[in-house]
Amino acid sequence: MIRCLPTNQTDIDVYHLIRKWNTGGLSNVMHRVSRSGIDFIKRIQYNKEAKKVTVLTTDHQIIHVVGVDFNSLYPSVMSSEPHKFIKYAGSLNSKGVYTDGKMYMCGSQTGIMNSQLKKGLSVVICIVT
Repeated sequence: MIRCLPTNQTDIDVYHLIRKWNTGGLSNVMHRVSRSGIDFIKRIQYNKEAKKVTVLTTDHQIIHVVGVDFNSLYPSVMSSEPHKFIKYAGSLNSKGVYTDGKMYMCGSQTGIMNSQLKKGLSVVICIVT
């Protein structure tokens, strides 16, 4: 298990929890930007005979964007270098604006928190923000 992950992940239960909710694939690489209310959901179709991938745009518009990237797909995550386009990461200043412009790759896991209850959810939100 350790050879398959870029972090010090040693708890098999946490590994299965992460794998259960891990989604994406080629769409994460091919569609780096998804804008709510502007872009449309895309589907990828593979033709085995022609060995060709076709991107199909559906009629369904994106209305919510959730972007949590623990897969280290972006160099800024791996390097922790500040970038102007990373708006919602880092620490808040006195005006309520995020200032660091950095994203961090988690290095290891220290515990599990179940956020299905309201109390747990508020604790998780405090930790993340």
